[in-house]
Amino acid sequence: MVMTNRLALALLLTVLTAIPGVAVRAEEIVRQAAVPLDVRVPAMPAWIAARDGAHALYELHLVSYRALPLELLQLDILDAGSGAVLASLAGDALLQVLARPGRNDGPGSRLHLAGGDMAVLFIELRRLPGEALPSAVRHAWYLRRAAGEGEAPSERVWLMESAAMPIAPAPAVLLGPPLRGSGWLAANGLGNDADHRRTLFAIDGQVRISQRYAIDFVRIGTNGRVARADRPGNEDFFGYGAELLAVADGIIVAVHDGMPENTPFSESTAVEVTLETIAGNHIILDTGDARVLYGHLRPGTIPVRPGDRVRRGDVIGQLGNSGNSDAPHLHLQVTDLPAALAAEGLPFIFEDFDWQGRIDDLDAWMAAGPPWEPAAMASGSRRAELPLDGDVIAFPD
Repeated sequence: MVMTNRLALALLLTVLTAIPGVAVRAEEIVRQAAVPLDVRVPAMPAWIAARDGAHALYELHLVSYRALPLELLQLDILDAGSGAVLASLAGDALLQVLARPGRNDGPGSRLHLAGGDMAVLFIELRRLPGEALPSAVRHAWYLRRAAGEGEAPSERVWLMESAAMPIAPAPAVLLGPPLRGSGWLAANGLGNDADHRRTLFAIDGQVRISQRYAIDFVRIGTNGRVARADRPGNEDFFGYGAELLAVADGIIVAVHDGMPENTPFSESTAVEVTLETIAGNHIILDTGDARVLYGHLRPGTIPVRPGDRVRRGDVIGQLGNSGNSDAPHLHLQVTDLPAALAAEGLPFIFEDFDWQGRIDDLDAWMAAGPPWEPAAMASGSRRAELPLDGDVIAFPD
């Protein structure tokens, strides 16, 4: 069924103020259901507790289904129960979370979707400690017909609301410690700007983000650095060879061993990086609720084999520098399927750790920053949380 402009005009909203950040008048906003835009959420989120409150991470995949060119003006995210606006994205804020895979458009044109175009929005909702956590949200889209060849953009703005999307109150996956001791930097930890967060991979005809919540653990030593020397070898890194622990009871479903290690910060890797080698020497543990991948292990240190049953706390390998890795670290990710990339990342939390401080700019600190020191007001035990990107934590010994 085609909805005409006259019929759309009959659905004019009674709006008292202009949309924040968008130069339109209230009388130009029209509620429109039949906008040719498909909106999908590939993986449902959960509220993840952190020391600054709660976070929910998810993506919105958009596809335009008609030749009619659309311009994205604003996205409001509403509590589906109360209708309260939880987040409002327009202008630069919208551009910062929007990707156009396969295209190199300028900032302005990135918000334009021609027929057949697609886009991905990487969303992070945040709630402060003590604030209510909505169980579902709605997405209110403000769009208009974009400027065509020889045409000005439409002055009429459409308001389209997507169906309610549930958010789980907490992750279903609760893990024990993967490592022991203090000084573990959560590089690429929880956050919307972490490198892992936006690693879309198309494998077997499906686009997924296996590393959506993945963390790289790098150890900081007593000198406030990650290594004992300025031009370190693998053995000079404080985390190198650290024992890796089973985070839960489960069954080992995949093991890859025997891959040589890389020279730290080299421009090349010991083996070509492919889908088979990207995780380096690695283990995948099936806990029943999820699959946990330990990546970049030290060769010859994996005592388990596929089919082995392990108990939480068992030693299952050592931290190393193999695969797509530039320095010794543990890459830990939790997914729905036993694969490094052909899986969806699942939200998870650790049962217990201590917060010791943070590093705000990892690249600057690695290049020339002063030695890291624990925060004067370290918070002590954090339960059922994830560390934020840049946090330094301690696991129980």
